[in-house]
Amino acid sequence: MKLLKTIIIITLLFITSLPTVYAKANDKLHIITVAEWSDAMILESNGHYAMIDTGEDFSYPDGSDSRYPDREGITKDKKKITQDRLFAHIKQLGIKKFDFIIITHAHSDHVGSAHDVLKSIPTGKLYIKKYSDDRISDKTRLWDNLYGYERALKAAKETNTEIIQDISEKDSHLTLGDIKIDLLNYENEYESDGSLKKVYDDNLNSILAIVNINNTKIFLGGDLENTERHLEEKYGPLIGQVDVMKFNHHVETTKSNTKEFVDKLNPKKIIKTGIRPVEEKYAEYLKQKNISIINAGQLDRAAISLEFNNGDVKDISDDYPHYGFYNENNILKFKNWKNEAPEDGWTQHNDNWYYFFNSGTVAVGWKYLDNKWFYFNNNGSLKTGVVKDNNTFYYIDKNNGMLTDSWKEIDSTSKYYFKKDGRAAKNEWENFYHFEANGTLSKDKWIGFLHTNNNGRLSLSDYKNYPLAIVLIAIIIYIGHKIKNRKHRGY
Repeated sequence: MKLLKTIIIITLLFITSLPTVYAKANDKLHIITVAEWSDAMILESNGHYAMIDTGEDFSYPDGSDSRYPDREGITKDKKKITQDRLFAHIKQLGIKKFDFIIITHAHSDHVGSAHDVLKSIPTGKLYIKKYSDDRISDKTRLWDNLYGYERALKAAKETNTEIIQDISEKDSHLTLGDIKIDLLNYENEYESDGSLKKVYDDNLNSILAIVNINNTKIFLGGDLENTERHLEEKYGPLIGQVDVMKFNHHVETTKSNTKEFVDKLNPKKIIKTGIRPVEEKYAEYLKQKNISIINAGQLDRAAISLEFNNGDVKDISDDYPHYGFYNENNILKFKNWKNEAPEDGWTQHNDNWYYFFNSGTVAVGWKYLDNKWFYFNNNGSLKTGVVKDNNTFYYIDKNNGMLTDSWKEIDSTSKYYFKKDGRAAKNEWENFYHFEANGTLSKDKWIGFLHTNNNGRLSLSDYKNYPLAIVLIAIIIYIGHKIKNRKHRGY
């Protein structure tokens, strides 16, 4: 009996000492939620952490130092800055050290927070290509690039972080726990005189990262563009097919993310690091390719957190503190990632527009805002297009609100008229046109003594074979309809 107990105990000890089948679940990618757009990503594997870009920060040059002018376009609005969310999520994850940080390029929405991260969290290595304002040929695109870049280098030196700027081929292959990372476009390029090769914008210098997490291939490309150097065309074949990619340049679809590039990578999912929705026609293209969008531009959580397994992606963001919509005394309300009511006014969240007022109360139904009528769904999202309310049709434009005294082509075959009160014309005459019960035009049709042509307009030419008296009767009937409608509407 003693021998049996001993065998059982030894067996249990052996089993518990083995790695569990869930060990790989510790491999994660955290994308820090953006206020407008900004890239900050944390990689996690078996207790090891690293970053690819650090996002925007609250610091910016005030112009007192001639090296860092106060230029137009520098981000100063705190609503557009992610740094507090970044540090909140770092604290939530309990990070005590970063093995390394990779900065894709010297724009502040990618390098800005590097200074404060390096000063706050011990970091092994900083990978960052060389930068100078002299290399940028379009002087409107200098912003605070040099300021953020030199602050990052200064912090690295002060914290004894190893700085790797001349990245070698050997340096370009990194490991973080069980995660493998291969870099592209990492070499510094020089002119014949030894100066850095000129580009119109530092986006073209973006370091590209091919990340393999648990047999899942992920492409993270900074702000890669396909402009003057056709870099997407160059690197697409080298990257090859992936399971997941991040939108190059947040949500850009004109200079970046060409359809040829996306076709080459053929991802199952694409990560969007911005609150702006994807352009409508481009979103339809992704839908046709069965590519779903992971939206990192959400206000109710500090980060979007993902796990990967053999090409599959699991969103585990709900495992971390999050807030959002809730009901209080049958009133829809909203709290942001800080568990605070957002500022009153229009806000984009999860690719929809919302209007918040009175300490987080969410607009629902009809609301008169900015001297315009808008309609909000029961979940608070702005309803655009045709709105049916009490068997009456209205049309809401996202910029102009409810259309009034306006024609609107809803699809290629149907045209509607929305009257001065916003209601769609139905079963009535308006401006010499007649409308059916469903709001469509009555085309080539007799309505009593009145007849419409193929465009739905009253056609007097159809009375050419009738006596003048019939024509006059038709006109009188039309006028009578107008007077009756005006009295009915109280005009």
